[in-house]
Amino acid sequence: MCIWLTSCEEMDGRLLVVNKTSTKIAVEVYEDSLPDYSNTNNREFYLKTMISPGDSSRMSQWGKNGWSYYIKNSKNNSLNLAVFNNRDLSNYSSIDSIIINKKYKMLIVDSIYLIKNKWVVIVK
Repeated sequence: MCIWLTSCEEMDGRLLVVNKTSTKIAVEVYEDSLPDYSNTNNREFYLKTMISPGDSSRMSQWGKNGWSYYIKNSKNNSLNLAVFNNRDLSNYSSIDSIIINKKYKMLIVDSIYLIKNKWVVIVK
């Protein structure tokens, strides 16, 4: 017997993160401007999803307007994007350690900027 599970839920893939730094980076979104390290302690995931210098990566949220909903429901009504660099991801044993030692960069982007820039965030 075969059971097929399908979903009609759409994904919002508007958000494009462009790496204009000189090193590989990984990014994560948070509902607050201070990362919650209790649910993101998978360093290997970030090492596998690095964005090379000059490259970009799309990020998705569930729902047709998933990013708008996510931002509206964040604690500061903004996109809170944490940027981790390759060196720190390699040198620290966990994401918790990186966050505790403040070895990340936080970009706080409001929805007006995102709409004006067609949902492209450039990391410099």
